[in-house]
Amino acid sequence: MPSEKAFDRPIESVAIIGAGMAGITCALTLSLQLEKVEVFERCQHAGGRMASTRVGGYEFDLGAQFFTAHDEVFSGYVETWHSEGVVMPWNGWIVDLDSGNMISRGFDEGWYVGVPNMAALVRHLARLCRVHYGCQVEQVQRLNDAWQVVGTEGDDLGVFDLVITAVPPTQVDALFANVSTPIHTEIAAVQMACAWVLGMGFKHSVDVPFAGAFVSDSTLNWIARNSSKPSRTDKETWVIHATPEWSEKHPTGPKASVITQLVDAFRAALGVRLPTPEIVTAQFWNDAVTVNPACQPYLLDSSQRLGVCGDWCVGPRVESAFQSGMGLAERVLNGL
Repeated sequence: MPSEKAFDRPIESVAIIGAGMAGITCALTLSLQLEKVEVFERCQHAGGRMASTRVGGYEFDLGAQFFTAHDEVFSGYVETWHSEGVVMPWNGWIVDLDSGNMISRGFDEGWYVGVPNMAALVRHLARLCRVHYGCQVEQVQRLNDAWQVVGTEGDDLGVFDLVITAVPPTQVDALFANVSTPIHTEIAAVQMACAWVLGMGFKHSVDVPFAGAFVSDSTLNWIARNSSKPSRTDKETWVIHATPEWSEKHPTGPKASVITQLVDAFRAALGVRLPTPEIVTAQFWNDAVTVNPACQPYLLDSSQRLGVCGDWCVGPRVESAFQSGMGLAERVLNGL
């Protein structure tokens, strides 16, 4: 891990790039003691890979499908969020699926989802932070003894004592391109896998009994009846994830061909007659899942006053993103 020594000067202002679970958790924790904590998010809403979208009256969770809670601290927060009505257990019947043959995994009582969609949890937390939406950061650069955050049009987004990124590792390298920091070396071995994700809306129910399935011997590795999750609409919706191997071979589409092939794979995996979907939406995630993590909860270069957090530091879980963001924030506060 980069330098863990105390900071060489007081930290009074922090810029956080990325408003996913890690970035928002980090911002909330830092805000307990610091007055100026600002988050910059290129999208128009918070969520990151806990993404949801609405198309033609149908809603889909196109990013993280659910999350679990093992750590005692995170479990405590989940209980609070549950009481606030922004998360609920998803007790769906989950199976292993091979060409229509099902092997039951049972009703999974340890899975949680955001309500009314996966993005709702992070958006709920982000309301307590100062977030600049639709604001893409191009780079950070030295300005005297601080950091200037620069937008894509070269606009000055502010000057801060500490900059933290909560984005995928390739984006970290780009943001810190002009900075000599051991963070570059630390993330060099991190590997992320891509994935195509489809959301499908149907007028009629798909005739299978399960809520979600891990798929074998297929172009797909996960399918889920999105409408089976709590507090969703009654409209029949499904989300399917292509394998990283297949997705890597089709990174640029064309999208129509990708959709056709994945719908065919979905039909073959189910082994039943599939109604024609009324709505199909597709998204390519370039950094969908962590294959080789950094194997440490966060990265911090105290001498340069640069930090990095994200689920990819530990592993591909929402809980990991939370732990990374909180861990980095606590380390910063302890070093003041």
